[in-house]
Amino acid sequence: MSFFDFARSEGRFSKHFDKDGNPSETLKAAKQDRLETGGCCRSWRESGRTEHERRQETAPGVGGRLPRAELVSPIKHEYLGGVVYAMAGARNAHNLIATNTVVSLGARLRGNRCRPYNSDTKIRVRFPTHVRFYYPDVSVICNSNPPTDTFQDNPVALVEVFSRATRRTDEGEKRDAYLTIPSLAVYLMVEQEFPAVVVFRRTDTGFVREVYEGLDAVIPLPEIKADLPLAEIYETVEFVPEAPESDEA
Repeated sequence: MSFFDFARSEGRFSKHFDKDGNPSETLKAAKQDRLETGGCCRSWRESGRTEHERRQETAPGVGGRLPRAELVSPIKHEYLGGVVYAMAGARNAHNLIATNTVVSLGARLRGNRCRPYNSDTKIRVRFPTHVRFYYPDVSVICNSNPPTDTFQDNPVALVEVFSRATRRTDEGEKRDAYLTIPSLAVYLMVEQEFPAVVVFRRTDTGFVREVYEGLDAVIPLPEIKADLPLAEIYETVEFVPEAPESDEA
């Protein structure tokens, strides 16, 4: 798959193609940068590190340059088949919902081999042609990678909190990628402006979609021997609509 074909297949890069499918100058520059650096992207050159420092940060055999370099970067980046994509910051309501979810699951999983992780934990998704690294808002890991790794391979549950900027990616690209992970049993997509959670749960016939609405609802999670009340997910959250997404988002 070519660089531009890969970019066309990812919804988040759609704004870099015109109505005739021609790539923008920014995307052309990213392609050239990748060719010149063997996969590393322009964002690293612009970060102010020297070439020697970038060579020192390379992590051979871990699916590209991102994992080690990310440890010293002030900005989180997701890695999609050789392309580094900077992540935007989230508003307080989003972060509160994600934190509530980690706290609720942590209390219920105490003494359990399965543990919740926050959004600093990368998830590696391996495809036949490329590797991706994502930062879900919450993950539950029962079979952890070694403590020296900077990512996890075997999540049992993943949670993304919707925002206007990320909804299309969370419902499309990320969902499709996450559901290919053999260990994944359940994927939760949490609304931010009202109490509702969409769940994709693995069954013998594939993933099925479930919807839980209202603060009285409780999500059963037998896959990790727990449940997740929406009242705890949304504890102290004020349901305020997000501002419309700008053209630059």
